Amino acid sequence: MNKKIKMITFDLDDTLWDNRPTIIKAEIDTRKWIEDQVGRVEWGDFNDFLELREDLIKEDESIAWDISKLRKEIFRKKLTHVNPRKLRNEIVESAFDIFISKRHEIVFFDGVEECIADLSKKYLLGILTNGNADIYKFKIGKYFKFSISSLEARDSKPNRSHFDMALAQVNDVTFENMLHIGDHQINDMYAADNLGIDCLWFNNNHDEWEQNFKKPDEFSSWQNLTNIIKYKYEYKYQYEYKYKTTIELRAAGKDPNQPPAGELTDKDCVTGVSVLTLDFSFIKGDKINKFDGVRKGQIIPIAFSIVSQYPFTWISISHS
Repeated sequence: MNKKIKMITFDLDDTLWDNRPTIIKAEIDTRKWIEDQVGRVEWGDFNDFLELREDLIKEDESIAWDISKLRKEIFRKKLTHVNPRKLRNEIVESAFDIFISKRHEIVFFDGVEECIADLSKKYLLGILTNGNADIYKFKIGKYFKFSISSLEARDSKPNRSHFDMALAQVNDVTFENMLHIGDHQINDMYAADNLGIDCLWFNNNHDEWEQNFKKPDEFSSWQNLTNIIKYKYEYKYQYEYKYKTTIELRAAGKDPNQPPAGELTDKDCVTGVSVLTLDFSFIKGDKINKFDGVRKGQIIPIAFSIVSQYPFTWISISHS
C-alpha cells in the first residue's frame, strides 16, 4: 500500500538552485565593495575561514546555526584595523546587506518553478534550510506554507528540530505523511530517514551513494519530479504499455477477506459509496490486465489498491 503523502518539504541551496556560483559571486562582489571603502583586506583561504568559524563558535555557540551572524562576525574580524568602532560596524552592516542581496541572485534549476506550482495543487509545501536564503523573496514563495531556517530552528539539519517545527505548522500531518526532498546525503537524506520520513534525493551531479543506510530514490531533473511523485505515491503501478478500459468499481464492505456471493449490489458497497466509474490504464502483461471476456458483474479479488479516497477490496467489472 502506498503511503499517503500530505506534505512535501524541500531544502533550498543546491536543491532548488545551484548555490556555489551564487555564493562565490556574492563573496567576490562584497569583498570588492569592502576594499573600495577601507583598502586591501587579508581574507585568507578556505581553511582560514573554517578555522575562524570554529574560533567564533567557541566564543558564541549560536554562530553554529546563525550563519548571518557568522558572516557579520567574519567581516568584523577582518576589519579590526578599521577605526573608530562605529565606522567598522557600519561597514560590516552595509557589507552584509550587499552580500545577502547578492546571495538571492539565484537561477532556479530548469523545471523548479513549474514543478512547485503543480505540486502545490495537491500537497502542503514547506522549506527546511540550514541557509539564510528567503524563499519569499521569489515568486514561487507564494506556494509554500512555511519556511524554517536554522535561525528559526536554533539548530541545524541533520538534527530533528526543523522537522519537528514543520509538523507544528500544520494540522493532521505526521512524519508518516511527509516527504522530504534535498541534495545532501546527511543533512537531508539521513535526517529524514532517521525520523521515518520518506525522502527523494536530488542528485543532479550523479554522485555515488556513500552512506550505510539504504539509498533513497533519486532524481536528477526537476522536470521529472512531478511524475516521479505521482508514480510513487499516487499510482500503484507505473505504466509502460497502456490501453484504456472503463470499469465500474464497487467496494465490498462487510468482510474484506471474503467476496460477496453473486453479483455486487448497492447493499454490498461501503456506506456512502455506491459506484465509481474510472478510466484506468493497466500495464500490459500485468496479472489483472484483460477485461475482455470477463462477465459483467463478475467478482474478482483486487490485487492492488486503487488510489482514491475509498479502500476498495474487490472490484466488479461492469464495462470492458
